[in-house]
Amino acid sequence: GMGTRLQYGWIHGENSRFFNNRVMFQARRYNRVSDGSLESMEISPGWFVNLKNGLGAFLELKYMKEGVDEDFDLTDDAIIPAGDYEFTAFEGRIFTPSSKPVSARINVEAGGFYDGNIISLGAEPILNLSASLQLSGEYQFNSVHFPERDQRMKSHIVRANILYMYSTKLSASAFVQLNNAHEVFVGNFRIRFNPREGNDLYLVYNEYRGFMVGDDAFPVPPAYYNRAIMLKYTHTFRL
Repeated sequence: GMGTRLQYGWIHGENSRFFNNRVMFQARRYNRVSDGSLESMEISPGWFVNLKNGLGAFLELKYMKEGVDEDFDLTDDAIIPAGDYEFTAFEGRIFTPSSKPVSARINVEAGGFYDGNIISLGAEPILNLSASLQLSGEYQFNSVHFPERDQRMKSHIVRANILYMYSTKLSASAFVQLNNAHEVFVGNFRIRFNPREGNDLYLVYNEYRGFMVGDDAFPVPPAYYNRAIMLKYTHTFRL
């Protein structure tokens, strides 16, 4: 694969509400190793702006070409058939000031998606309850429609995070995610102990299971797809 990224930015004067602006242009292309044919290409001009009050926005136009060598399933109800595709989509993101007790990131994507179209909406609120406790959540809605094939996919993804910093050396975090399109639940709990620079001890618990599975499902799915407890220690030293 090969790619290039160009950007030009400028900072505004004292009397402006704007802090800085940045215009960007990205291009990337990946060819298949097997025969050199196009696997993926993207050309995307974008614009990023920051206000002095901490509000930020990012807008991007994406022109894509995709070479799909074999059918792949988005869900049981929607597939992308093998073939060459060309489509354009718009993406926008807004960030509210992260220094405030309540902040949020909001994203919107709309436009072409292979031989159909997509609308994707996301919101990520962040609540700083104190210097040591942060709650954050995320909701993502995706709607994909392929009119010529009369196929649709709608998905709701919900995530919740809790981060507790007992001190600079000891922290704990918990994370859960639900995805209705793939009917999965993911849970993660982690304790990190960092007694000194370069020394890290992690205790991690992961759970990955299905839900909303019909009573008549055959074969009967397992209660857990994956469940693990891990202890990890990293030690960085200079030679």
